[in-house]
Amino acid sequence: MNKSNYKGEKPFDIYEAVTRQILRNMSAGNIPWRQTWTARKGERPPFSNYFTGKGYSLLNTLLLGTPGQYATWNQIKDAKGNLVKGSKGHMITKWVEYIPKKYKEEAERLEKEGKDISHLKAWVLKKYTVFNINDVEGLKPREEEQKPAMQRAEDPTDVAELVIDDYTINESVTVDKSDALSPRYDALTDTVSVPTKEAFTFEEDFYASLFEQLVHSTAAEGRCSRPAELKKMTEGEVSVKEELIAEIGSSMILTAAGMKRKETHEQISAVCQKWVREMNNDFRLIVDASRGAEKAAKLILGNFAE
Repeated sequence: MNKSNYKGEKPFDIYEAVTRQILRNMSAGNIPWRQTWTARKGERPPFSNYFTGKGYSLLNTLLLGTPGQYATWNQIKDAKGNLVKGSKGHMITKWVEYIPKKYKEEAERLEKEGKDISHLKAWVLKKYTVFNINDVEGLKPREEEQKPAMQRAEDPTDVAELVIDDYTINESVTVDKSDALSPRYDALTDTVSVPTKEAFTFEEDFYASLFEQLVHSTAAEGRCSRPAELKKMTEGEVSVKEELIAEIGSSMILTAAGMKRKETHEQISAVCQKWVREMNNDFRLIVDASRGAEKAAKLILGNFAE
């Protein structure tokens, strides 16, 4: 049963708050995870903390929406900066590890005995507020050239093929590009099947489909281990969450390779409407899917990861 505070107001639900913020970012018909900016090793991430230079998680980039350098109020205050009048903060999140109250006594006992307490720990999603450094007086954005992935020297097709080869060889995943009627991942044989490149209108669509199936393959134990999703795939089913994990993960890998889908406004709108509907039905969906997609994409990208 939902609890209410003394004013009768609905208690704060971080999953709903996160989902509604991302939905606001999608209201103009944009698909936020299909970004066109990325960073390779040695480059400042497009979404980063101004002071540390560290990039934000995928979920936080979806929440922020606009690439830039951000900082917390405490960081700004310590640097003697001031917010421009009327500036608004932006919500971000962080997974925080803690010991549930019911396990605290046991944890203290085990720690005194020098034993492991990791099995007693849990994770909770917490929210924080950051400000775009452009809204801060006394601090200037760090001038570091940030190029769109498409303008880099590497040929995107070559990068995509290297990523595919590295991952499939390292993880012993079989890829069949011969006579498949449609893209699919066979969890029982650990095989990804896709039609030939000639079957697609655009090369980017071929790689998007292939990367989606490779993301599905990361559900296997020993990779990213998504047992519930893997079980469904062995039964010939793909859950909504797993479908979104593949959609987001594939987009991340395409971006890292320097590719961008060639889609019409109508196609983008249809994809956007589908996920808006699903996210409204399940406030945990985008949180869980973005976490799974980021982990999967990093595994597949390997040395190309940020």
